[in-house]
Amino acid sequence: MIAGPADAVAIVGSSIIFQCKVGGDPVPDVLWRRTAGGGNMPLARLKVLEDRSLELKNIVLEDEGEYICDVDNAAGEITASGILTVHCKRFYSYSI
Repeated sequence: MIAGPADAVAIVGSSIIFQCKVGGDPVPDVLWRRTAGGGNMPLARLKVLEDRSLELKNIVLEDEGEYICDVDNAAGEITASGILTVHCKRFYSYSI
């Protein structure tokens, strides 16, 4: 693995990219998974990029949790993960 995912903080409605850059011969397979949400990935809002990084769009509070990049080929397996922390925007109204 060249670069694995790092912990990240995002605001509801924003996007994030978790890195999972790999190299090797043969070219490794990459599988993304997560521990939160019963392990279900929000398929309608994510995309695996050409470099095999994971892009998550329109983040919601339920996206918070650990995202795991599993990489394997004939030479072996490696796993790396990053934690996504999601914050909600707060709007305050003041009256005088």
